[in-house]
Amino acid sequence: MVILKTDFQANEYIGIYSKTCENYTIIPDNSPKKFEEAIEKSLGTEIIKTKIAQSPLIGFYITMNSYGIILPPFCTEKEIESLKVMKKQIYILKDSRYCANGNNIACNDYGAIINPDLREEEVKKIEQTLNVPVYKTKIADYKTVGMMVVPTNKGFVINKKATIQQLKNVEEYLKVKGSATTANLGVGMVGLSIVANTKGAVIGSRTSGFELLKIQEGLEL
Repeated sequence: MVILKTDFQANEYIGIYSKTCENYTIIPDNSPKKFEEAIEKSLGTEIIKTKIAQSPLIGFYITMNSYGIILPPFCTEKEIESLKVMKKQIYILKDSRYCANGNNIACNDYGAIINPDLREEEVKKIEQTLNVPVYKTKIADYKTVGMMVVPTNKGFVINKKATIQQLKNVEEYLKVKGSATTANLGVGMVGLSIVANTKGAVIGSRTSGFELLKIQEGLEL
C-alpha cells in the first residue's frame, strides 16, 4: 500500500485533475512527469491520458467505478473514444446544470451517493451505468457529495463537518467503513485533495502528517 504526496503544476488540489478505479486512472494529457509517476506508483493502474470537455479537470467532470463511467454532455468524440479502451459502460449525463459529475457523484463498486437535485431519469441511468444502488444525500450542508467523500472498495474519507448520522448513512450506502478528516491543511472538501483506490492513494502536497494518518485509517491503507 503506497500513499504519496504530490501536486499538479504547483497546485495541491490534485483531485480535480484525476479520477481512478481499481484498474484504470485517467489523467490530463499535459500531466507533469512527477504527477504521472506518483499516480503510477501509488495506484497501480493502467493510465489513460486525455482531456474531458477539452479541459484537464478530469476529476471535476467525471466519476467512475469498475463497471461504468459518467461523462458530461460536452465531451468530444475523440475524448469518448479514448475512454473506450476501459471497456466500461459509458453514460453521458443529459442535464448540463449538473455536468460536474466528480462534484455531484461519489461511488465505489457497492453503491453511489449523489446530489439530491439530480433528476430521477438521470438517477436511473447512473444506477444502470455504475451497476450499483444510488442514494440521494447531503454531506454536512453540501449537496456536492462528490467533493465531500472519497470512497474505495475498502473504505472512505469524508468531510470532517459530516454529522455522525451522515457518516453512518454513507457506510450503509457504500458498504464500507470510513472516517472524517481534512486534507491539505484543513480543507474539508477531501475530493479536491485525494485520489485513491484499494492499492494506494495520492494526496495533496500540503497534507499534514496527522491528516495523512486519518486518511490512511479511513481508506484502510
